[in-house]
Amino acid sequence: MENIENPADGAGSEHSLVIIDADSIIYIIGSSLQDLQLEPMGIIKLDEFLQDILINTGAKKYLGYFGGKGARCFRYDVAVTKPYKGTRKKEKEQWFDFWAPVLTAHMETVWGFTPVTKIEADDACTIAATALKGKYDKITIASPDKDLRQCGGFTFFDYGKRFTEFIDEVEGSRKLMYQLIVGDTSDNIPGLPGAGPKVAEKFLEDTPDAIEEDIKAFYIEWMTKIIPEKAAKKQQAEYLKQYKIDNELSRLTAALKKEALEDFKVDMSADMNEEQALDYYQEQFILLYMLRTEAEGLEHGFVVGEPVLDTKVDWENVIQFQDELEEMEDEIEDIDILDDL
Repeated sequence: MENIENPADGAGSEHSLVIIDADSIIYIIGSSLQDLQLEPMGIIKLDEFLQDILINTGAKKYLGYFGGKGARCFRYDVAVTKPYKGTRKKEKEQWFDFWAPVLTAHMETVWGFTPVTKIEADDACTIAATALKGKYDKITIASPDKDLRQCGGFTFFDYGKRFTEFIDEVEGSRKLMYQLIVGDTSDNIPGLPGAGPKVAEKFLEDTPDAIEEDIKAFYIEWMTKIIPEKAAKKQQAEYLKQYKIDNELSRLTAALKKEALEDFKVDMSADMNEEQALDYYQEQFILLYMLRTEAEGLEHGFVVGEPVLDTKVDWENVIQFQDELEEMEDEIEDIDILDDL
C-alpha cells in the first residue's frame, strides 16, 4: 500500500475525477444528527462533507452513486448457501428512515448523484472507474468500503478514516483471492468452509501471482479432498470415543483400535464432487466480485453517466491556502536545517 501524503495536489483540476460511493455518507451524517432531525442542518453537513471529499482528492469532476429506493441487488438471488446480508437487521433505525430520503434527494437533485437499484453503489463505482480509466490523469474512488480495494489500479480515499492510498492491480487481485477464502461476515458470505486467514495467507504465499484458475483449483481440492479427509478423521475419533464408552474401556490399545475400526464406515453423504465444488465456487465468486466492466453493468441495466463539473468549491481559496501552507512548511524546514548547523 502506498500512502499519498498530499492527496489534494493539483487541487481543482478538471483532469482529476473522484467517484463517490455515497451509501456510507447517509449513515455518517444521519447518525451524527439522529437526535437533531432538522433538514437544513443535514443539508449543510452533507454539502460540507461532499466538498471536503472534492478538496481532499483534488478533483473538480465527480460521479456519485447510492442505493435507490426499492433497490434489490442481484446477489440476493445468487446466494443459496446463506442469505446474502442475512445477519443484518431487517428494520432500520428511526433516524435512518428520516434522514435517508432527505439526504439522497439532495444528492440526486443538487449534486447530480445517481441512484442504483439492481447493483450496489460500490459496483457502480468500480464500473465507472474502469470505463473512464485513461480519460483522466487521476481517478480516485471515495469510500470506506474495503471491498472496493479489490479493483486495483486506482487511488482510494477513505472518507471515514480520512486517508488516501493507491492499490495496484496485483494487490487488488490478491485482495479478491483473500476474500474468496475467508469470506465476508458483514455480508454473510461464508467463503471456503473451514478456511480462515492463515489458509488464505498460505495460499497467497504459495501462489503469489494467483489468477482465477488457481483459486478455482484450490477450491475444488479443498472441497473434494481436504474437507472429506478432515471429516473422516473427525468421524473416526467420535466413533472410537463412543466405542470406549460402550465397551467400558479406559483406553484403546493398537489391537483394540484395529478391532473397533473393522465395523467403522465413513459417512460420505455430505462430500462434494468436483461439479458441486465448482458450483459453490461460482456462487462465492459472484457474491464477492465487484463488477468492473461496462458490459457487466449493462447486464443489470446500469449505464455510466457523464461526470459532473463541480461549481460548489471555492477552488481559488483552496489553492491559495495550500500554497500558503507549503510556504510555511518550507520555512519550518529551513529553520530545522539552521538549527542542525
